[in-house]
Amino acid sequence: RPGSLARAVAMVPEPEEADEAVVEETRLLFTEADEVERLILSLGAAGAAGAAEAAEEVSKILDRYQEQPSVLDPKLEALVMPLLAVVRAIATGEGDAAVLRPACLVMYSVCKVRGYKTIVKFVPHEARDLEPLVALLASVPPDDHEAWQVAYSLMIWLSMVVMVPFDLSIIDSSIHGAGGDGAPIPLVKRIEQLACAHLSSPGPARDAAAVLLARLLTRPGLQPMLRGYITWGAQALDEARGMAGGASFGSVSFTMVGVYSSLAAIFKLGHREELMPQLAHLGPLIAAPSALLGDASVTRRKLGIKLLQRVALVFLPPRLAGWRYTRGARSLLHNMDGSAGELVGSDAASTGRPAPAAEDDETLVPEAVEGILQQLLSGLRDADTVVRWSAAKGVGRITGRLPVELADDVVETAIELLAPDEDASAWHGGCLALAELARRGLLLPARLPQVLPRVVAALHYDVPRGTTSVGTHVRDAACYVCWAFARAFDASVMAPHVAPLAQSLLVQVAFDREVNVRRAASAAFQENVGRQGNFPHGIDIVTVADYFSVGSRNNSYLGVATYLAGFEQYRTFLLEHLLHVKSRHWDESIRLLAARAAAKIAPLAPAWVCDVMLPELCKRTLSVDLKERHGSVHMAAEVLLSLCNACHGGSGAALPAELRKIIGAVAPAIEKARLYRGRGGEVMRGAVCRLLEVCALVRMPCGAKTAIRNLTSVDESLKHPTEHISLAAVAALRAITRAYFGAAGGAGAEAAGAVPGSESAEAVLLVGRYTGPLAKDPNAALRRGYALAIGALPAPQLGASLELAVEALVAASTPEPIAELRDPETRRNAVRALVEMSCTLGLRAYAAESGGYGLPIRLYLRVVGAVLSAFDDYQMDNRGDVGSWVREAAMAAVLPLLRLALPPARDATAAGSLSPPQHAAADWIELRAALPGLCQRVVCALCQQVTEKIDRVRELAATTLADVLREPLPRVQSHGSLQRLFVHSAEPGCLAPADAADFLVPSACFPITVRLLSLPAYRRPALRGLSVSAGGMTESTLRGARAALSKHLAHAGVRELQLVGEDLLSLLDEHRTEARLSLPLLRMTEQLLEARVLEPLLTPPPGDVRSGAASAPFVGRLHQAMRSAVSPSTKDIAAIMASLTMQVLLLEHARGSLLTELLRAVILLLGHRFPKVRKAAADQLYVHLLTYGDPAPAGPAARDGELGAAGEGEIEGEIVAAGGPGRLDECMRLLTETGWLAHLDEHARPARARMLELFGLPLPQLAAAAAARPHVQAQLEDDSYAALVGEMGY
Repeated sequence: RPGSLARAVAMVPEPEEADEAVVEETRLLFTEADEVERLILSLGAAGAAGAAEAAEEVSKILDRYQEQPSVLDPKLEALVMPLLAVVRAIATGEGDAAVLRPACLVMYSVCKVRGYKTIVKFVPHEARDLEPLVALLASVPPDDHEAWQVAYSLMIWLSMVVMVPFDLSIIDSSIHGAGGDGAPIPLVKRIEQLACAHLSSPGPARDAAAVLLARLLTRPGLQPMLRGYITWGAQALDEARGMAGGASFGSVSFTMVGVYSSLAAIFKLGHREELMPQLAHLGPLIAAPSALLGDASVTRRKLGIKLLQRVALVFLPPRLAGWRYTRGARSLLHNMDGSAGELVGSDAASTGRPAPAAEDDETLVPEAVEGILQQLLSGLRDADTVVRWSAAKGVGRITGRLPVELADDVVETAIELLAPDEDASAWHGGCLALAELARRGLLLPARLPQVLPRVVAALHYDVPRGTTSVGTHVRDAACYVCWAFARAFDASVMAPHVAPLAQSLLVQVAFDREVNVRRAASAAFQENVGRQGNFPHGIDIVTVADYFSVGSRNNSYLGVATYLAGFEQYRTFLLEHLLHVKSRHWDESIRLLAARAAAKIAPLAPAWVCDVMLPELCKRTLSVDLKERHGSVHMAAEVLLSLCNACHGGSGAALPAELRKIIGAVAPAIEKARLYRGRGGEVMRGAVCRLLEVCALVRMPCGAKTAIRNLTSVDESLKHPTEHISLAAVAALRAITRAYFGAAGGAGAEAAGAVPGSESAEAVLLVGRYTGPLAKDPNAALRRGYALAIGALPAPQLGASLELAVEALVAASTPEPIAELRDPETRRNAVRALVEMSCTLGLRAYAAESGGYGLPIRLYLRVVGAVLSAFDDYQMDNRGDVGSWVREAAMAAVLPLLRLALPPARDATAAGSLSPPQHAAADWIELRAALPGLCQRVVCALCQQVTEKIDRVRELAATTLADVLREPLPRVQSHGSLQRLFVHSAEPGCLAPADAADFLVPSACFPITVRLLSLPAYRRPALRGLSVSAGGMTESTLRGARAALSKHLAHAGVRELQLVGEDLLSLLDEHRTEARLSLPLLRMTEQLLEARVLEPLLTPPPGDVRSGAASAPFVGRLHQAMRSAVSPSTKDIAAIMASLTMQVLLLEHARGSLLTELLRAVILLLGHRFPKVRKAAADQLYVHLLTYGDPAPAGPAARDGELGAAGEGEIEGEIVAAGGPGRLDECMRLLTETGWLAHLDEHARPARARMLELFGLPLPQLAAAAAARPHVQAQLEDDSYAALVGEMGY
């Protein structure tokens, strides 16, 4: 393909400049050669099963080399010969037929990877192999879809064997079949029949059959068979076209492809003298070739085009056209020295004009050739690339045998395809044809003035179509044309066209949207530099704009383009392209990138930018085309900022007055034209905000009314629900307020009617402008933008109403009391604004002067408290854990806030020697007293986040925690242990990973973070976070957290286990009403019980007797915590299932009344209204009874009041003594034979009542009432659908 041109001819970079990823992936050697050879040698003796496995393994290895097949070349003979030896042994009856298919599978894989044309060079072509191979091929049915690799391999081998240099009849000794009269079928005829039978195959066997037929029928002396096959093929194609669209056309279509392939191969391999008499037998194929381009199949059209061009080449005698252009100098060294040799050849070659017709040019061209040529030219407009590419090659081959006049007509037709009224397919086909004509010397230099402008137009071809465009393939093909011109024409011929060609190629190198076009343009430029030697600064450019550097779009626009603009010959052309093309590009990302590229280049041509570029951009900001006005506003803003910073010291006042007036009128004109409304208004708001921001950054002169008007415009964009527009408005507000409202008596105060120097009037104007709506307005988008706006205000504005600003943002960072008004983005933005405001003002304790701005310590602690409260934001909605946005903002905020509390001298010695300023002594003392506690609270909050389930939250928490521990802040508890866990160093015992990205991987993160359980100050928050991870729903996180937690507690001491158990019970009690934590805590506890890591806490006191001793205290407390967390009336199946499992697991460790209570609770669940709960309770109780036997205590001691502890009244009668086989067998029978998923009253409840009776436990109090109204059960089960939906915790 032309698209592969770039990689084929790209200049190889120096090793240190090569892309490391590409180098690592490149296989420079066939590393598995020994293994592959061993596997191939084992095929003959491995048996059917072993051979199949070996063949599959070899195929997998070879598939890895499909992109670099030449690596296999040194080992091809060693691979092919053993395979064919196996096949030969089978063909002669000496080998195991079961290994034929594995051997042929490997043979096909080798051909697939390296290509059969290369493989046949190593195939033996001994005459003795012919008949055995034919017989073996005859044993493979064409309709056997599992043996097509066998047929393919045998026919590829036969295609070489049939080329033996003597008559095949002398080795025809087989008589496997007979004709109608009993005569044996000749070997040649049998081979033809077998190959024709495989022409209808839908796979690669069809291609092998075509090659075999072509090799066979083009042998000398087989003209009758060749004539018959061509006649049959033409008739088959004609009949198949008549069947197109019919019900039986499916199989016929495969046959058509096979016939096309075989005929094309025949006309490629055969001698012209033998093929000429056969042309008449093609019949309709030549008489009406127009039917070909109407075929619906791309493959058939491509093969048909290939066949037609080869037929035309048979019509025309082979000759080297005397009129073609021949380039004499081919030495790159001579080109670089500027000493290109003189042209040699005919007059046409040296003058660039067609030479007089020679004698052989007077030969008439057959009419059939003209018809075929017309079809090939029409094929250049085909909708598919492969057809156009085949047609272009055919046009080039045929034109080389035509007289000069007719050849010139062909060139003219190809040039006309590059016309404005032609579609993209015609442009692409025309470029391919011109490249092929140029490569063959058929495009004469006299045509270059006509061709080059169209090729340059093709380099820029890009036609918008809806939300995309068409033209990538055209630009790629145009680069191919430029590459071909470099190789075809002498430097003196190309010299007049170097400037436009070099400029257009470099524009594509730097600014094309598609990476393949940028690389193709780079390759074409490199080829021209090497072959022509007269491209300005060529060597310098090709060392920078190479294959790898243009692979990144950002690097091409911002790096390569800036370098190219350093050369005066290309600078203006690059800027003009950005101005007239890329500023109105259909892709918004390209428009924004082009604006940044223009900003990089603009300082190199300040006069042109001021005189041409900026006025033109401002003029186009009111265009009816949305893309044009959006790109123009953005480019004007970026160019203005870059120009002022680079040439005028960042001051816009140095620009010409007329230009300042034009730029200042852009935003009012856009508002006046109401371009914020309707389609495209969003992107225009963002662009205008950027322009206003830039105007403020460069301090463009601005009156009071203009400043207020700009501020009002920005306020409207602050309310926009699209986040990037709101952020653009905040950036504009930040710049405008600092430029025009940042000092007392500024434009804002003056426009508001304030007395100059009245700071409070100015502050009220801006702070109060946003705090009121932030607290009251129900519009969430407004609150988001206004929260950020407060943080963006300058220090003078904030200092006058500091209390109001802080309280407004603190209130905005707190979840709203009304659930419908809760907006996580507002709270996130409020946290960010608090940090920005604090960093803008600083702390009053460190203020240099008593009248300076700064946060009092009281408000500073209020801000830090609000940020720490944001760590507890876990709001959920249909988008998931949206509270994580707030928590991430809080984590990003804590480090800047803590750094504010550090004294100006960061090192500890200097900090300790500093004395408090007299005007802020109280603040200084209060801050130093509060800072250790703040650090401890921050670290505790981060320890919880670093163990939670969201990967990005864990990574951010770990990074922030490491940064906090590195700062010279007051040391927190277990400071050294935390540093070993989170701060990477080379010290022994450090567990922190070198890359914080490891905290994104649960299997790498949790083995580190689980060690926080050994640190008393952080055990509780870490356990709270681990419960969400180990008891959550994400499989990878759950698995990693559970494994790390179980492993850590399994190796923990009894004292640490006791402390973890106490914290676990405390968390269960604390969060029993919070569904977010109660269910994960239950699931985590269930997992710990199953893993038996809490065994030391569950073991009863020593010396107990099972029927009489008390349970371990932890068992009862855990059961009580579980009961308080799971309400008896809950419909949460996940919570019920977790509590069920916990109760069954605790049965083993319970004693006395607790055992009775647990047993009764489990049995009661056998009659639960949810069938799945009933089934789970039966299964788990059955497993427990099977494992531990009868759980009831022996003897009468269990009667005296123990069962009454369940709150269900006294139990009548005695419990059957433990160890009685009758009760256990009856329980097991009930658990296994009852239909727990069936009707509740008919099956489950009677069985449950019997179970309670067997253990002497009381029935539930409502059992009688439920039995009196059985019809209610159906309704109860219908009501359980919502709980079933939430079964997995959703």
